[in-house]
Amino acid sequence: TGFTPETSAYSLGAAMTLLSAAQTITANPTQGFIVLMHESVDSLTMNTDFTGKVSIDNGVTFTSAVTFTFKSAYSSTVDIYVSGLVDVSAQTGTQLVIKYETANTKEQRVHGHYFGVSA
Repeated sequence: TGFTPETSAYSLGAAMTLLSAAQTITANPTQGFIVLMHESVDSLTMNTDFTGKVSIDNGVTFTSAVTFTFKSAYSSTVDIYVSGLVDVSAQTGTQLVIKYETANTKEQRVHGHYFGVSA
């Protein structure tokens, strides 16, 4: 049996949770931010119908939901959002996991993301 990897964006229609694979980061950062490439297929409210949280302890604990702000259009359908600074100082660790949650059965697609940290 062959395996074909996903080559398109993750399409999220029903209420669901999407967890990133753990990534090794700088030891014990105090804050960071998320850059998100997102496509709203259905009309939705960012930070209500789509939220993001951050963990640096391999998903044991997560921050409160970050606030995404529209930054620019990447294409006619994909927008770039940036979160405010995320305080992770209450967590200890070097394994970053980002959790995205959708609500209200709004179809949407995540095309990519980036997380930056600072000590």
